[in-house]
Amino acid sequence: MLGFATVTVVAPIQLEAEDNSYLSGCYISSFASGNNERASHVVVITCAGSHLTSPIGRINNEKRSGGHSSSRSVWVDLQTQPHVMLQSVTILQKNVSLSEVNLVLYDSREISESELVGKKFLYEEEKDHGNDIVPYFVHCVQRESRDHETRVSRTRESWTKLLLLIIRSFLVLSWLPKIALGSLHSVLVKRFDYSSSALQQLLLRITQIETLEEELLAGSVERLLQWLSGVPAGLKLNQPLTQALSAFFSYHVHLWRLYLELADPLLRSLAWVLVWLGMCGASVQVAILSDLLDLATLHLYCFYVYGARIHMLQISLLGSQWRAFRGRKWNPLKQRVDSHDKGGHVSLTRVLTAVVFTLVIFLLPTTTIYYLVFVLLRVGLNLMRGAMSLTVWLLNINPLYLVLLNLSASNRVKGDIYFSTVSAPEVNKHSVCPVAAPLVLHLHTWPTALSEVLVHAHTDDFPPKPSPDWKLIFSSIMFGENLL
Repeated sequence: MLGFATVTVVAPIQLEAEDNSYLSGCYISSFASGNNERASHVVVITCAGSHLTSPIGRINNEKRSGGHSSSRSVWVDLQTQPHVMLQSVTILQKNVSLSEVNLVLYDSREISESELVGKKFLYEEEKDHGNDIVPYFVHCVQRESRDHETRVSRTRESWTKLLLLIIRSFLVLSWLPKIALGSLHSVLVKRFDYSSSALQQLLLRITQIETLEEELLAGSVERLLQWLSGVPAGLKLNQPLTQALSAFFSYHVHLWRLYLELADPLLRSLAWVLVWLGMCGASVQVAILSDLLDLATLHLYCFYVYGARIHMLQISLLGSQWRAFRGRKWNPLKQRVDSHDKGGHVSLTRVLTAVVFTLVIFLLPTTTIYYLVFVLLRVGLNLMRGAMSLTVWLLNINPLYLVLLNLSASNRVKGDIYFSTVSAPEVNKHSVCPVAAPLVLHLHTWPTALSEVLVHAHTDDFPPKPSPDWKLIFSSIMFGENLL
């Protein structure tokens, strides 16, 4: 017997009915610092296996206590049929009386799956865990669970590579459905004089989808440009300028259509990739939709940039010509407006200034109309993107999943621990040492309060709430200093 030492053996209840095998786990001790204090030892058993490099015990279901290696400082013999019971405990190569041993049974799934118990019972290496066993016990069980998951993930690596190869092959051929279906339908009609209604309907739907994509991305913009080239909202614009601007933007729409036709196979493959990514949840789907909106409206952003630059160039030109007409100019070195009066004589500069000012002032309404149309489109698209970003943020922080986990008493939200004693008749009924039986405790986990779950859930990993800079938006629209 090891003096007045107190030993706690923690074992999973999953070992019940386990065959003879070795035990894996960890061990820690806290030696006495005074005459009135006892040394305490903690043995945490995490799993059992037939081939272990450094076992700390074994399962022995024979009706006798087996020996152990004299070179091991810690050795535990367990009986697992029909219940988990201790047969013998050896600490520092000395047998310990079972009356001085506490046997704690726990559910390994509850501890390994819990995301809160490790935060509530924080493990610190420098702390004396011989007298505070719960943090050390949680640390050992969750570390073994992480190591087991790592080993399992390595065994699945070959299957994952095969699955990726199949997906890549499928994505390469994903742009061929219309050609394949059309060829199959043609063969059925010509060779067998049979027309499949299902194939015709599929081909019709594919054609309708392609037409819809073209209408959404390019057709509506062309109709808008035709409207601007005439008399939009009853406004009489400068016809040569509006015709030139309309032709310029229409040419870009034509280039955009050509780009979509050339990139169609790649875009279809990308669409299938995004479909697979959509299985990650609603927030990912909304984020993908936001990116697709940016991709589909790239030409509209280009139109906004062109219109903003032309409009703001005219505004800047009007300001400089107005100052020059009044005999003043902007001094960039001193950052102020200086006077450069020529003694009151009307110079050629003022005549040219008046001509340029008149030309710009008459052309300004036309460019302003184009700028207002494109800036309204840009603001509308930004509002849609802002609404999607807010939706993603709400989906990320909404507590519905945590509430459901709490209501279903899931192991992931169990963070409170309490102990209960196993009755003496039940212990001694199957014990091989009924005279010196250990104290048997059962470790239970309890769901944490919902308020505490929400507090632990809101970590720094969540993205910040999207908030628009309204001052920058209004400044960009009115003065064009920055682009939206």
